[in-house]
Formats: sequence, structure tokens, C-alpha cells
Amino acid sequence: MKWISNAVAALMASGLIAGLATGGTLDEPVGSAQAATDPAAMVRGQLAEYERLLGQNFLSDVPEIVDRLKAIGAESSIATWTQLAEEGNADACFLLGMSYNYGVGVDVDRPKALSVWEKGAQSRHPNCMYVTGNSLMGEEYGEADMERGFSWLLAAAEAGLSRANYAVGLSYYLGNGVPRDHPAARVWFRRGAEAGDPRCMYNLAVMMLQGEGGDVDEEAGGRWLDEAAAAGLDMAGAEFGHFQLSRADSPESTDAAIQDIKQAALLGDGDARFEFAHFVANGYGDQTDIRQAIQWLEPFAVTGFGELPREYAQRLLIGLCLRSEDASHLKRARELLESASKAGDEDASLMLASLLENGIGGPVDLAGAVHVLKRAVADGSEAAAYTLGFAYANGQGIDVDYTEARRLWLYAAEQGNAAAMVAIAQLYRQGDGVDIDPLKGVDWLERASELGDPNAMLILGSMYAKGTEIPEDQEVARQWITRAAKAGSIDGMRQIGLIYLTGDGVDRDLKTAHRWLKYAADQGDPHALFLVGQIHLDQSSAFFDPSNAHAYLLEAAEIGVPEAMELIGKMYGRGEGVAQDDEQATAWFIRAADSGLASSMTLAYRSLAAGLGIEKDEQRAMSYLRAAERAGDEWAKEEVQRLIDTYLSLMSPDGNRVGAADLQSTYQITRLSDKPKFVALHASTLYKAAELEPTPAGIQRFMLRVGIEDLQLTALEWARRAAAVGEPSVLDQIKADPAYRELLD
Repeated sequence: MKWISNAVAALMASGLIAGLATGGTLDEPVGSAQAATDPAAMVRGQLAEYERLLGQNFLSDVPEIVDRLKAIGAESSIATWTQLAEEGNADACFLLGMSYNYGVGVDVDRPKALSVWEKGAQSRHPNCMYVTGNSLMGEEYGEADMERGFSWLLAAAEAGLSRANYAVGLSYYLGNGVPRDHPAARVWFRRGAEAGDPRCMYNLAVMMLQGEGGDVDEEAGGRWLDEAAAAGLDMAGAEFGHFQLSRADSPESTDAAIQDIKQAALLGDGDARFEFAHFVANGYGDQTDIRQAIQWLEPFAVTGFGELPREYAQRLLIGLCLRSEDASHLKRARELLESASKAGDEDASLMLASLLENGIGGPVDLAGAVHVLKRAVADGSEAAAYTLGFAYANGQGIDVDYTEARRLWLYAAEQGNAAAMVAIAQLYRQGDGVDIDPLKGVDWLERASELGDPNAMLILGSMYAKGTEIPEDQEVARQWITRAAKAGSIDGMRQIGLIYLTGDGVDRDLKTAHRWLKYAADQGDPHALFLVGQIHLDQSSAFFDPSNAHAYLLEAAEIGVPEAMELIGKMYGRGEGVAQDDEQATAWFIRAADSGLASSMTLAYRSLAAGLGIEKDEQRAMSYLRAAERAGDEWAKEEVQRLIDTYLSLMSPDGNRVGAADLQSTYQITRLSDKPKFVALHASTLYKAAELEPTPAGIQRFMLRVGIEDLQLTALEWARRAAAVGEPSVLDQIKADPAYRELLD
């Protein structure tokens, strides 16, 4: 947080002298009848108008003060004010001093300003005492005299000039012209805050939050920060945002705090602009926030921010540009990275190479990426050597050269790059540019493992488990997988958890399985989320918790795990952990089926055929059943055979006569089949339907072209019957079909 000691210069510049407070109470307007004959009355009217224009604004800047002086006629009143000041008129001393201080009607002459102000101060004029005190606190008006300056500031404050409270409080806080006294500073800041001075509100809030000069009072401190921000003090808005952020206990309160900082940034607070850009660079906000943050951060990328070098701001700007969807911002990221890369920034070189490889911020340029990496390698970057090795191994932007890839990886490995050691191991395992030698591969993997590389440990575990390259050893495999898990490998966590869940070579241990799988699930591993959900649905386990199961499964399903989708559907179907809901169950089965899960295709078939929570749709149902059959689902194969047997029985001489609706339902499977027998059965089924429902609509549903002569004859017969009852379209189609020409002749 930006405490008082870090903000003194900014706060003093905001108005110790620039913004002067109200003083007199005269009501005569400028140019009144009395003023025309009485110069003293005129100056009183001018001062009253100046104060009216000033109002309760404690944060006036120089242009505003100059405008006020011009508005009251300063440029044409210098002679009158000079004469009155010489006669001891304190109002004239104040206004004349202001003119000399800001160069309105006269040249700037600050020593002269102090001289006439102090003359007015001798008459106990509050404004003159205030500006005299401020002037004596620094050397801009001549030799500083802080003790005398403080005495005038204190006199002005005690005379009721609200603006002076801030200056007195700051003097006590810093020990300027008076011994440092934080309790006294807190008292004077409170007086100013209660009088409406946002600078006092801010400093009082900071002291309350820090416990300076009194007890810590976060509630009151936060309230004063909020009021200071509302009164227009930019830095208070940012500080209030920081305060709220420190107390945020929910996403909503965190967002509100950041929005307070953004508001201060919109009002022009440079610190707030940098800080808001920092939040956005770290993932906060939408595209509008990103564009705004980029605009605010650009100047800092040139000048730096406080003690932070411009390179730090440039990194933030690069991050923002890469989050933007604007092509110009992505191009800007490339430009900044190119500049930093040429200056020897290793991270910039690696990032630039990635952008060039993937065509981000401009066209794909694999050769350019190789050039950047070579430059970084020449500067000694082992990370660039590791990355460049893959370009040679894969022929990306350069001809394939395993020898050069191996040389680069050896260089990186010598610098302690474990990932490069894994890459070398893979060369020996696959025989790329070297003779296949699994034992050398194991040696390099063990070296990488000693450096803590979890990927190397996991590969070793896989090699020992499969036993195709080295002798199989399941115990050693589990040891390596466990080491990978402990080293942070999410794959390792899931694999060792699955081993204990299934009892693969070990005693089944649900507690250990749950622990490892939960570690992986908590880091977003989709399959681990599904497995943890399964464990929570196991009624025989101590982890049985359907509601918790639903939460894990839902997260896995949203990531795209079809098995999780199916299990959620079953939970809705049974009302387990959720309210029973056929509509939700069917929706999840269909979603899993559309993701390619054969078992879910059969569930979708059943739901659609029965109309569970959805409108009955036999045609769509049959499409899922046929897809499940093609995918090799055994139940689907049996169901298709059952339907075929049903058709055959319908076609037998003693077949049962069933309703047209039943026939319409059963024929769906044959219409999707490409098997000749199914096609024939399809036609026959429809003929039966036509016998039972001899209407134009019923007749038209049969197949016209089946490639089997006897069925063609039957088709022709039924087409003629259809035409006889007012449906000629089928016969017209047959007449136009070359396959039926001989029959028609």
C-alpha cells in the first residue's frame, strides 16, 4: 500500500499552496455600488468572489487558480491592490501575493509574493497566514524557515481555516518545523477530514489502517478511504481498492475491489493504472479491460514505473497483448519480443520463437523461429538449445538432422537441462540418428530423474511395466510411477491411483487410490475427476457421497469425459445424489453418445425409443443403436439380432398380424442397414404395413427399389394399388426408374 511517507510529494503538490481555502464572509459582489467608490470594498468583493469560485475544492490545480484570478479582474487590479497592500489591507496583500505567485497581471516573483503575504499575516488574516506558512516550509520563496512556517500554519488552522488542518497534520507527521508527533497528526487530519478535505481523509485512513498515532481501526479507515475516493482524490480510490482487496473473501468482493482500482485509474491515477494493468496481465478482466490496460501500460513500457525498470512493464505489456484478440496487439507483442530478444533476453527469444512457429501476431515463420533460437544459443541459452534441438529432429524450419539435434541436447544436458536428457533418451529408444540402445536410454532417463524430472520417472515406470525394451518388473515400475507422482506429475498421480483402485499387482487400497486420484483431480485432470466421482458412488466404500460424486463427475463431463456424462445420466435416472429427472438423464446419455461412447449410444437408443424425458423419436433411436453396433457394443449387436428375428417372424406364413404402428417402429433398423437381407425385410415389412393401413400415406412408405426381382414385382403391384386409391406418385417414380423398365414392358 502507498502509505503517507511514500505520498508526501504528490500530496504537497496537490494543493499546499495551489488550493487556498475560504476566509472572509463579505457578501458584496464585484462591481457593487460601494465598490465603485471604495477600493477596500472592491477588494473585499473580489476576495469574496474568489472564495465563492473556490468553494470547498481542496484539490485545486494551478490552471484553476489562474482562471479564478482572471475571473475576478486581477489583471486590471494590480495597481489598486498594490496601493491597498502598502496601506496594510490584508485582503489586498493576499490577492496581490497570489498574482505575483502565479504571474497574473505581473511577472512571477515568489519572494515578492511571500513579502506581501507575510505583511497580511501580521494582521492575522487566515489566508495570508496559511500561504505564508506554506511558503516558509520550502526554499522556493527564499530561505526556508520551517519553525516560523509551522507557527503561521497552526495560527491559520486555529483561526478556523479548514484547509490549514492538512498542512498542520502533515507537519506533525513528518516533523517539519515541530517535533514529530503522530497522535497530534492524527488529530489534525481528523479535523480536516471532518471539514471535507479528501487529503486529510486519506492520511487519517492510512494512519488508522497502520495503527499510527493510535489504535488500528480498519472499519473507520476503510470508510475514510472510500469518502476520500468519492471526494475525487485519485490515489484514495486505488488505496481503497487495495484495502478492499486485502479483506476480500469471495470472487465478488475481489472483483469489486479491483473495480475501485480501475475507477481510480480512469480518473488519471498513474499508480492505479499500472496496478490495474498488472491485474489484467495476470488473468483478470475481459477484452475491454485488456484494451484499456494496454493503453495505460504503454507509457510505462518506455519510462518504467517507480523503481521498476521499463523491462518489467514491457513484460506485462507483452502478456496483455498476447491475451488480446486484436491483431494489432499481437503484432505489438512480436515487436516488443523482437527488441528484447536482440538485447539478449533469453525468455523473450523463446517466446518470440513460439509466436513465429504458431503464426501469432503475423504469418507462420519457421525459418525465422530457427534464426531466433540460433541467436539465443550463440548467447549461451541452454533452453534455446533444447528447443532448437526439436526443430532439427522434426524438420521444422530446417532439414531433419538428428546429429545436430543430439549435439544441441547434449549441450543443454551438460548445463543440467533434465528435459534435454529425456530427449536424448528417446533418441536411443527409437534409434533416431543412433543405434537403438534401450539401456543407454534408461541411463539418460535415470540422470534426468536424479534432477527431479517427473516425465523421466514416468517413462521409466512405463518401460518396466511393459517389459518390451527392458525386463519387466512391476514393482520397480510402481516405484518409478510413485516417484513421478511425488515429483508433481499429474499423470503419475492418476496412474498410481488407478493401480491401487484396481489392485493391479498390489492389494486394492481405496484410501491410497482416493488420495492420489484426488491430488490429480484437484489439478484438473479429467480422468482423475471421473475416477474420484466413481469412488464417491461406491456404496461399499467409506467415501460414499453421491452429492460429492456429482460435483466431480460434472467437472469431468464439462471438460469432455464421456464416461462422466453417462454416469451423470444414470444418477439422474436413479435420482442418486440429485433429484430424479428423465429429461436430464436422456440429455446426458445423448451428449455422451455424441462424444463416441458406445454404451451411451445404447442408453440414448432406449431413452429415445421409450420417450423418457423427451419426445419419442424411433428413427433417431435406431440411428444410435446402429452406431453402437458398428462400435462393437455387444448389447447393441444382440438387440439388432432380436429385431431381425422379429421381422423374420412377421414375414413367416404363420406370422402374427401386428398393428401398423408396431411395424413402422420395427422397420427403422432395416432402413439404416446396407445388408441385402435387411433391405428385403424392410420392403416386406412395409408391405405388411400397407396391408394393415391401405392409405396413400401408408403405402408410400414402402421401398421402391430393392434389387430383388420378386420384391420388385410386389413393389409394382402395390404401386398400382396406391395409384388406384389416389396416390399416383409412387407409380410415377417406378415408371421413371430404369430398374423397373423390363417389368413394365
